[in-house]
Amino acid sequence: MQEPGVDTVRPAVRGHRLHERHHDTDHTRGGSDPDERAAAEWLSGHNARLKATWRDHWHTNSTAWTTDWRDAASYSDFQLELTPDQLRSMNAEILAVIERYRDAGPAAGDIQPVAVLLDTFPAPDLPI
Repeated sequence: MQEPGVDTVRPAVRGHRLHERHHDTDHTRGGSDPDERAAAEWLSGHNARLKATWRDHWHTNSTAWTTDWRDAASYSDFQLELTPDQLRSMNAEILAVIERYRDAGPAAGDIQPVAVLLDTFPAPDLPI
């Protein structure tokens, strides 16, 4: 078993390269140290651009997937009115659901890696 964070590639299956299971990426805004905050801001921006690339890739290539996969995929956005404590609680509940599916492992059938992207942040000025 590899150490967490080590990107080990397993053999290709049906033309796909399989990586060791990636558990999650969690970025915080850093503490009071200016260098920590600058590094956290860079990582957060990089992650946002990377997610946009992944979403664009799906959007561009989704017609190559079966109807079953296209119907199962989802784009959603919501605007809620929450306190910071409510947002933390909601994030924890959503992550618990994701962890339940991850820990259960794949069922039989047409198994594919699935991206689950979660961004929650204050957005009073966004026209959602």
